[in-house]
Amino acid sequence: MTAPILKILDPYKDFVVCTNACREGLGGVLIQENYVVAYESRKLKQHEKNYATHDLELVDIIHALKMWRHYLIGRRFMLMSDNISLKYLFDQPNLNARQARWLAFLSEYDFEIKHIKGKENKVANALSHHANLICMIAYSSYETNLKDKIRTTVEKYEKYRDLTKNSRKHIRK
Repeated sequence: MTAPILKILDPYKDFVVCTNACREGLGGVLIQENYVVAYESRKLKQHEKNYATHDLELVDIIHALKMWRHYLIGRRFMLMSDNISLKYLFDQPNLNARQARWLAFLSEYDFEIKHIKGKENKVANALSHHANLICMIAYSSYETNLKDKIRTTVEKYEKYRDLTKNSRKHIRK
């Protein structure tokens, strides 16, 4: 990858949400002016692995909207998915209880659903297919940075240095 990978979002510009679900995980991307401003992915929960494709795509949309609610609520945005049946989401006459609950949640938002071809939805597609790997990379880089920050702080301040030495002595006893 080359810089810039992420762009700082502008709350006054339009948002586009792209989502993709697969049997491994969920992935979503928040876009402004063709730049990624945020992304999200996660592995499927055990019970979600039994969902039909339509419901799995809905879970992905719900997850993305919950993650970026503070950006999207109260404004119009574009929602793009590679599942064409979602375009007719609000016109379905027969819904199960889970779908009805999800539609009630979705009715809080003002969006238009557009179909995007799977090969054009590259970022969300990659996030959903490699959700486990991306979570591990994000966790390990976060953990490393945190350890470095703690070590730097301890070395910088004498009080912390003394406290850590004393705590080590108590642990050994």
